[in-house]
Amino acid sequence: MTEIQIGKVLKHYLKAKKLNLKLVSQSTKIPYSTLYSWQENRPPKDIVKAKRLADFLGVTIDELIFDRKHIDAHANLSSAFTSENNLTQQDQKYVLEVVVTKISKGQ
Repeated sequence: MTEIQIGKVLKHYLKAKKLNLKLVSQSTKIPYSTLYSWQENRPPKDIVKAKRLADFLGVTIDELIFDRKHIDAHANLSSAFTSENNLTQQDQKYVLEVVVTKISKGQ
């Protein structure tokens, strides 16, 4: 079973890159409160913001959320959402919930 690891990963990269949440928030346009929530290991509710953070840190979204560099191609979210997609934010949240649930259950 895979568990959410975003807090551990975010703390690691903040330390490794000598960053803080305020600077990351300003650079990514992700609200400080959202980043703080993720740092406390709360699952992302917005896949687009999570992808933006992963890109900023130079990691895949899989590594950011699950601390895994390589996972099954069917579960790879790295390129699932781009600025050109036609999904509403509600649809994106739904897809994220489904994928996170399936990965967490090892499906």
